[in-house]
Amino acid sequence: MISISFIALVLYAMNSTIQLYFIDLANQHFPTARDLASSLTPVSVNVGIAVGSALGGWVTTNIRLIDVSWSGGIVAVAASLLAVVSYRLDRKAMRDRKFS
Repeated sequence: MISISFIALVLYAMNSTIQLYFIDLANQHFPTARDLASSLTPVSVNVGIAVGSALGGWVTTNIRLIDVSWSGGIVAVAASLLAVVSYRLDRKAMRDRKFS
């Protein structure tokens, strides 16, 4: 219960930050899509929950229950790599706008 509560706390604490980031990106690239950008945060959270549940269910059904930990670790590493790539692309775009 403590770890689930911590995950919920982090999710709710980052919700506004992520939503503002999506809206800022929409303002830069597609100003007319601000409404869509504001709805991306809850949609992405729900998709993540669905994909995580499906992957966890598949692992527990087809492999063993103990294998949920390492498969979750692979998903966490993949998410971290995607976050690093996104951060680097954002920094590069900011640098390019600064010099142009």
